Amino acid sequence: MLNGWRWGRSLRGVLIAAAALAAVVALLLATGVLLALLQLGRTFGTRGLLTQVIRFARSDGQDVTGPSQEHISILLLGLPGDGGQAPLLTDTLMLISVQPATARVLLLSIPRDLLVPYPDGGWRKLNAAYRIGEAAAPGHGAAFATNIVGSIIGVPIDGYAVVDFPGVRRVVDDVGGVRIHVDRWFVDYGSLQGAVPVCAFAHGWQWLDGERALIFARSRFGNNFEGSDFARMRRQHKVLLALHERLHAPGVLLNPFTMARLGGAIGNAVRTNLEPWQIVALWRLSGRVRAADVIRTSLAAEGLVSEARDVDNRYVLHPRDGDFATIREGVARLVRDL
Repeated sequence: MLNGWRWGRSLRGVLIAAAALAAVVALLLATGVLLALLQLGRTFGTRGLLTQVIRFARSDGQDVTGPSQEHISILLLGLPGDGGQAPLLTDTLMLISVQPATARVLLLSIPRDLLVPYPDGGWRKLNAAYRIGEAAAPGHGAAFATNIVGSIIGVPIDGYAVVDFPGVRRVVDDVGGVRIHVDRWFVDYGSLQGAVPVCAFAHGWQWLDGERALIFARSRFGNNFEGSDFARMRRQHKVLLALHERLHAPGVLLNPFTMARLGGAIGNAVRTNLEPWQIVALWRLSGRVRAADVIRTSLAAEGLVSEARDVDNRYVLHPRDGDFATIREGVARLVRDL
């Protein structure tokens, strides 16, 4: 009888301790999310923080889409941000389509060298869209580029995120780096093929800080089959997924100060038309996403584009069969199959 009483008392103690621990974890998570919302709201100049918090608290991840939509699609535009010769040419164009009901994600890279029609009747590479939009109306480059991409892939795009790569460096450093598997070793000597390599990566798992992760994602002239834009797209997918994993690591989630710092870092690295509550809701939703549920591909990998030379003998890509309908059908299938 005494042993039974002691066992019951011990069990109650364990349950109380577990409940207390759960409460502490919940408090840390709530504090971190609120601090991140506050930082995002300040950075994006969003009024009504209380409204943002209420909308996020009511969100179940499903309402980030419209009432008649099954998916939310966001265009990611990567800018060099390093003062190069073409700072407004997009280095990366990627459609991120999310199916909240199944927590499945499509990462679809769109080649920057794809030749597309513009409203003035001219044909130019897709990576010029942001610059052309900014020249026509400062601050509207992303919206202009989003409209151009939407017209060629035929899928409604709900929002955009313009990412400055130097800002990504800080985000990666704030989460303590990312773990990347390098599928093939390669050395990049740069466009001049000089004697001193710009970077080198060995095969296998590596822990990369922000600087190395950015170099890995942006390397353009690597040997060992890593010198194409298509190889770079695959590396960008790797970095994005590795960063996703770190953003949901317990050491990040349970540290409200890290969460607050990340809110500021993301706000400095990203310009978007999404509201802060949507960003945090999507981040929470992404915690349900498993690597196996992420489809990583590109228009090239799907066989929807073909290589060519323009009248000035510059490398360009055309829609397969010269018809954008083929691209639209292929992208619609990818999104529909999520």
